[in-house]
Order: sequence, then C-alpha cells, then structure tokens
Amino acid sequence: MTPGEFRRTMIEPGAAWTEAVCGVTSSTAAKRFLLAVAAKESDLSHRYQVLNSGAAGPARSFWQGEVTGGMVRGIFRFPAQRITDAGRALCAAAHVQWNEQAIWRAIEGHDLLAYGLARLLLLTDPYAVPETESGAWTCYMDRLWRPGAPNKPKWAPSWSKALGEYPLG
Repeated sequence: MTPGEFRRTMIEPGAAWTEAVCGVTSSTAAKRFLLAVAAKESDLSHRYQVLNSGAAGPARSFWQGEVTGGMVRGIFRFPAQRITDAGRALCAAAHVQWNEQAIWRAIEGHDLLAYGLARLLLLTDPYAVPETESGAWTCYMDRLWRPGAPNKPKWAPSWSKALGEYPLG
C-alpha cells in the first residue's frame, strides 16, 4: 500500500475512531510518527510479522505489536488508569475481550483497534511526540517499540514516507 493510501485508509479513520471511542486525539505529529512506525515495521504491507523463512512471527498489525509488547501488554498493564480505561473502551467498541491474547489476535485484522492501541502506546511516552527523524528514531527504538532487530537504515525512508504525508509546520 502506498503511504497516501495508508494515510487515507488506516491513519485518518483510525484517528477518527480512536477520538470518537475514547476521546484521544491524534495530532499531525502523532499521525506522522505512527505512519513512520508502520512503514518501518510492516512496509505498509503486512498485518503479521513475516520471518526470513516466510513463516509468521509473533508480531501482529501494521504496527507489529507482540502480545508481550507495548501495544498489548503495555497498554493492558499500564499504571495510568486513563490509558487502561481508553484501551478497555477501544476493545469494547471493537467487541474484543479485555485480555492480552484476545487483543493480540484481534489487532491482526482490526486496523482501527491496532491504530488506537498504537496511539495509546505513544501516549505512554513521557516526552512530547517527536518532530525530527532522530528524535522519532530514539522514541521508537529506545522507549516504545524497542524492536529486537532495529534495522536503522530502514528508518530514514520510513520517516521520509511519513513526512511526505504529514509535512512539518
């Protein structure tokens, strides 16, 4: 999927749904960051992790959330009640049980829920949504997604795709 198609069919509807369901808004910076993460994690093509062997790995959705990662367990167990309440509301609206396995299974095919949980994960970061490529990389790499195989060379083109859809300023 092109970045423009992803913006129109995943990011914008996901942001609208998330705001309608739990009141969490998505700034341009948040949308840019989440588009960059999805481009880096799934190449805007895979709703599940594709291992080098071609088999499915443990990550699901365009944002590649794992059951033990931030999008699932992190939201499920986050100490701030407003984050878990928002996660519960998103799951209820998506008709998904509030348990880690159900959430993890659902995000592979429920793009609105996957966006909403990725957006909530971004809210758990104590810093402002990053506006620069290097700041976004640090947020992605060190604080939120913490991928096992970082592949930094893939970040610059992913950030560039996101900037093409959500320019600075």
